[in-house]
Amino acid sequence: MADTESQSLNDLYLLIGRLEGKVDRVLVEQQNIKEMASNNNARIQRLEKDRAMVYGSAAVLAFIGSALMWFISHLFKS
Repeated sequence: MADTESQSLNDLYLLIGRLEGKVDRVLVEQQNIKEMASNNNARIQRLEKDRAMVYGSAAVLAFIGSALMWFISHLFKS
């Protein structure tokens, strides 16, 4: 009877050890995902900043181009 109880305890300890290992592995994967999300946020912010700069530059160039065309059209009218 004592042998079956000690075997049951050993099996229980083994199962607890396996469970602990799996929980540790899940925590490591969670940390990896957190790091990837942080890296992605930095990349997205950089892309958004570059996109805003391109849109601003395009607006300034469009304004300069329309002002230049207005000036040239008034120059030839006179």
